[in-house]
This record gives sequence, structure tokens and C-alpha cells, in this order.
Amino acid sequence: MHSYFELPDGALLAYEILGQEHANLRPPLALVSGMGGLRSDWMRLASALSCNRTVLIYDHRGNGDSKFATAHGDKITVASLAEDLQSLLAYLRWEKVAILGYSMGGVVAQHLCSLHYGPDRTHVDPTYKITHIVLAATTASPKVFASGQYGLVYPSTPLAGLPVEERKDIVRSVTEKFFDTAWLADPSNTRRFDEILAHNATSPRYRTAWQRQSRAMTLFSLSDLHAHLPPPPHGPAVLVIHGKKDAIVPFSAGLDLLTLIPHARMVEAGLESGKVDHMDFGHSWDEYFSVERWADVLNLFLDAGKGGEGIVLGKSRL
Repeated sequence: MHSYFELPDGALLAYEILGQEHANLRPPLALVSGMGGLRSDWMRLASALSCNRTVLIYDHRGNGDSKFATAHGDKITVASLAEDLQSLLAYLRWEKVAILGYSMGGVVAQHLCSLHYGPDRTHVDPTYKITHIVLAATTASPKVFASGQYGLVYPSTPLAGLPVEERKDIVRSVTEKFFDTAWLADPSNTRRFDEILAHNATSPRYRTAWQRQSRAMTLFSLSDLHAHLPPPPHGPAVLVIHGKKDAIVPFSAGLDLLTLIPHARMVEAGLESGKVDHMDFGHSWDEYFSVERWADVLNLFLDAGKGGEGIVLGKSRL
């Protein structure tokens, strides 16, 4: 069951906290959704992670169960989304927190870091420390979408009032873009894809929020944030997760993050604990391999170091 947090301008954020019994054992993890994403999209991974840590999931303003402050919808920027998250985290009063930002959520997570480490850091509530950042299937620049080859477009046909099967037909092409052709062709993935398709067709993803988030992703600027981001122990440890078959944000964007953040590392391929089978996965990275494998990758990264401050592990530039 979700709770509501009222933002300073009157907007409401719907959020849930899983695994609260682990709050004193290790820093909580906040999962930040991508464009059009909902907290319910995280439930499979969040449930696995909440077995041994506290996990925060929430809906961005104007989407899902969250509400705009105004009847016509609010202006949305990457900065405003980061400020929403900042307000929520300050309200929860955790001393330390880790952030996993996916797609647009990864840009929001980077901007949140600028609030803590950039020139405007004096305006931030200092009650919590960001210990780790996971940047999943994301970018540091809007230029990756300039050609029109990448990115995501909201379905042109309104879904409201249509039967579920018609809705599924409309959102099918958008949903398929999150995966590569090999994953879609594998019969063992058919049932899971059908579940995701039905969820996408019936969950409350609102056109106004999606379109304004989409515009925000073409206008953001992280400026010189990365130059101000210190390595541990003074700054967060950084893990990049990005598949070579990503059709929404190119793999090159993940490699760019490794250049911009010298102490970051890319998730590695291998059979050992903390690694994934291979790097040939699409935008919905957490739907590849088992959810237990991803929980293992994330837990090993998040639990590294002493006092939750993190350490830098070996870097892989695939």
C-alpha cells in the first residue's frame, strides 16, 4: 500500500518502502524510474532486493498514483524531478541512501548529485549522504537523442476507454523496443513479455506527464557536474549498467559515463558472483538473466566498503 508525500508546491508523490525491517542494517536504496515509468514496474526487482535491504519506489509527479500540483499539469524538467526526489529523501530522514536511476531516472540521479556536490550544494538539506549511485541504461547528454534513432515516443492513439486487447496492440511496439530481437524470439520469454505488455496497457501512465518528461530529456544540461563528483569516501561509488543491445539509449552513452566519472565501473560479464552472463541485453536490463542474479550484482556493489561508504572495484571498459 502506498503513502503520499506532499511536495512544497502541493504536488503529491505516491511512494512505497519495502523491507523496512532492514533499515538499520545497510543504507536504503531508492529506485528512480525512467520516462513514463511507474513504481509498480520495479516490483519484481524491488521485492528481491527487499529481502535484505530497505527499498524505496515512487511515482514521478503527474504519473501513476502521484498528482500534479495544478489541474493542467506542472512544468517538468530534469532539475524539478531531482528536486522532488531530494524533498522526499529529506522527508524520510535516512542518514545514508543509495540511488539507482534507470534511463531518465539515471539523469535525475545525476542531477541529484549536482545538488549535493555541485555549485548549488549549499541549498541542499544535508541530513543524508549518497553512498552509491547505479546508472542503468542512461546518459549524461541529451545529444544521444538528436538523430531520432534513439529515445521513446508515447503511443499516438489514446488508450482511455479502449478494451484491454486494443490497448495491448497499441503499446506492443513501444514495449518491444525495450528488448532485443533475440530476447523477443526466445519462447522462454513469451509469458514474461505478455505479462509486461498487459501491465503497460493497463497501468496509469498519463500522456501529459510522459510528454513533459520527454521534452525534459531533450533540454537538460548536467553542466560540469561530473568534474565536481568526488570518489569515495568523500563521494558515492558509481556502477554503470548498460547493455550492448539497448535500442533506446545507445551503449556508447554508458561508455561515456565511464569517461566522465573516472572512478565509475561498468558491470562485468562472467560466471562469478556479482557479474552477469553477458553484455548483450536491451533497455529493460533487469528482465535479462534472473532477478536473483541482478540482486546479487547490486547487493555486492552496495555492500562494498566500510560504513556504507563504498569502494571502487575494478573497472571494465567493454
